[in-house]
Amino acid sequence: MRGVLWVGMALLSFGDLASLGRRENPVADPAIFGPFETVDFLQTHLGGGRIYSRFDHLSYSHGGWKGGTASFRYAIEGLPHETPLLFGIPTANCATPLRLARYERVSEALTINWLRHLGVKYLLSPSDLGLPVLLDTGRTLVSEVPAPATRFSLAAHLSFVVDQEEIFERTARELDVNGRVYVEGEGEDLPAAPALHGRLRIERSEPSRHLLSVSIDRSAFLLVHSVYHRGWHARLDGRGVPVYRANYLFWGIVVPPGSHRIELLYRPGWFFPLLGVSALSFLLTLFGFVREALRPCRGDPFFLDPDASRSGEGRIWWIVVLFLLLLGDAFLRHPDLWRLSTLRFPG
Repeated sequence: MRGVLWVGMALLSFGDLASLGRRENPVADPAIFGPFETVDFLQTHLGGGRIYSRFDHLSYSHGGWKGGTASFRYAIEGLPHETPLLFGIPTANCATPLRLARYERVSEALTINWLRHLGVKYLLSPSDLGLPVLLDTGRTLVSEVPAPATRFSLAAHLSFVVDQEEIFERTARELDVNGRVYVEGEGEDLPAAPALHGRLRIERSEPSRHLLSVSIDRSAFLLVHSVYHRGWHARLDGRGVPVYRANYLFWGIVVPPGSHRIELLYRPGWFFPLLGVSALSFLLTLFGFVREALRPCRGDPFFLDPDASRSGEGRIWWIVVLFLLLLGDAFLRHPDLWRLSTLRFPG
């Protein structure tokens, strides 16, 4: 009897719960997967820019799905918070409550100019904000932000400023989002003249690693329009160089004249020690399972083969079966997990 209950629980655990509760589960409605006009438009026109959404998640209650999924589809169309990540759309919205204090301040004082600094190309909102509207779905307006910053830029005009409050005020007013930079700290300023000539090419760009090639005729500042975190490191032609906070929220490095290869790498100091702790915990747990499975037992109603109770082979078989079930479930539901190219360091 216990064996029957065990098998029943396994089948229930790996069954398709969506098919058992379609009236309560919105995922059972194919309409929530699209198509969405906003998503199709952005995937076609966004390029290397970002979006910013003024929508918020709608509140739902248990059992509320019986009323239909129209409001749920509307919420997806507005792409609030982390929703754009489901479609591979870069967003300037912060999708976590663990926000950096500087980002929080910029969000509270958000202006069109700050959106330009953040590299926002399109703004999604329920109402007209005075910007050119490129798409109107009847519920969502997609407006174009004028001249947003690029992901990486070479700024010729650099000023070192010690006071971060002064940097915030200057950046908020600065219209040249790519060519003017205020660096936090002390150092040698770079004048606006003579004009900077050169090129910047992105060789490779991933969430935790960027490879760039630069060729310039005078010193400049490589400005990265992403929120600064102390886990970022930079190498210029294989040599480590200082990383500076810039324009209050962003960061970058000083680049001397000439042709250079730049590597930007996210490697927080705590990552590898914690990775070692996780690996050690996994090995100890695996060792404990195997040791317990090989230990002779007096009998167990959960064994597939009662004759194997003395050698412990029955317990090993249960571990193997459970592992294969978990592996198969993960493969079927999340095929992207098996693409090694999707593995990333946090950042």
